[in-house]
Amino acid sequence: MQIRFHDISTGAATPPAIPYVGWPFVSRFNETGELLLTAGGGGLAQVWHWTEARLACPMLPHADAIMAACFVPGKPWVITGDRTGIIHFWDGRTGMRIRPPLRRDGGINGLEATPDGRTLVVSGWFDRDIELVDLAAALPEPDLDPDGTRLLSEIDAGAVVHPGGGLARLARPEWMEKWREFRRRHPDYPGHRLGP
Repeated sequence: MQIRFHDISTGAATPPAIPYVGWPFVSRFNETGELLLTAGGGGLAQVWHWTEARLACPMLPHADAIMAACFVPGKPWVITGDRTGIIHFWDGRTGMRIRPPLRRDGGINGLEATPDGRTLVVSGWFDRDIELVDLAAALPEPDLDPDGTRLLSEIDAGAVVHPGGGLARLARPEWMEKWREFRRRHPDYPGHRLGP
């Protein structure tokens, strides 16, 4: 399977096509049009430099089909939701999870970040509930480099975040060392609950 692009004035295919495994349920451009987010039945989401048909980061895995996904405007974050109700938050530069997942009763049918990037709108399959998630409080500030973002997410989760997969709990001494490292590297980082 492939995702193909066409010139809307002529209908002609414009290479390159993107190879795709599984059923693509979601395809979304970021606000600049430089990146394309795809996700679907294979339980994988991908962030593409679509004009070059190459991945921008490692694939973003779920245990089940991904039914909804979105970029967060103005930030390097990607959010994905599957049919079992799991929502994952990713750094679209590194493919790392930036916080523990959220769990919702029922599957995820829609994810949309507001234009200011501060709120996530979540909708499900067969219920009438719409949930709002405060992204400003839930996610780190994107002014950190990818390594700083990963370190902060590990501190917040109390766990080591592995590329593309689960969390391994940190023992207290390991957590303290990560906190000290973060404060050494980012002594003036504002507004974080850990303080100086």
